[in-house]
Amino acid sequence: LDAARPVLAAVRREQADASRDDADGEVELLEPEAAARTGPAPRHLHSEPWQEAEAMAAEIRAQLQRRGVRPGNIAVLCYPNRVKQRIFEGLQRRDILCQMHHSDSEIRLADPSVKVLPMKSSKGLEFPVVMVMAAGRCFRQPHPEMDALEVRAWTAEMRRLSYVAMPRAMSELILVYPRHDPPPFLRAPTGEQG
Repeated sequence: LDAARPVLAAVRREQADASRDDADGEVELLEPEAAARTGPAPRHLHSEPWQEAEAMAAEIRAQLQRRGVRPGNIAVLCYPNRVKQRIFEGLQRRDILCQMHHSDSEIRLADPSVKVLPMKSSKGLEFPVVMVMAAGRCFRQPHPEMDALEVRAWTAEMRRLSYVAMPRAMSELILVYPRHDPPPFLRAPTGEQG
């Protein structure tokens, strides 16, 4: 939650800017209550480009073997859906027992397998170990012809989505991405240092 607070602050700044430009505004985000648990800072797991599933599979094996984490206590959160499909297939090829959920499917929490699901579908859920597929390329604007307002709205939506995903981790949050392609939600908004 502490790691996600700067993302929330950026979302709020973007909302304030948008509300000055748009009479409709956005729904007010609630300040989360302080967490009762503490844990390590999020870990950054760097992979080679397009090899995130391989890095995740190795990390999942380590979680299962060395730390004794059960597969059902691990979630892999992805955006967009085509990335979720690719990660799921990559984990399966590497013999990781996993189940994939779609935004409109019921999540079978009792199933003893790693859960691979969309970031949006993770809202309200918690898992001891959460891995977020966070390569910057996944969060780039979908259309180069977007105007400045559309780009700002897209960026704000990606930050909100990231803010939903990060606090799903009860004990350990692992952000997976190539070293040269960090997720944009970890970068300070334009004009800030960080």
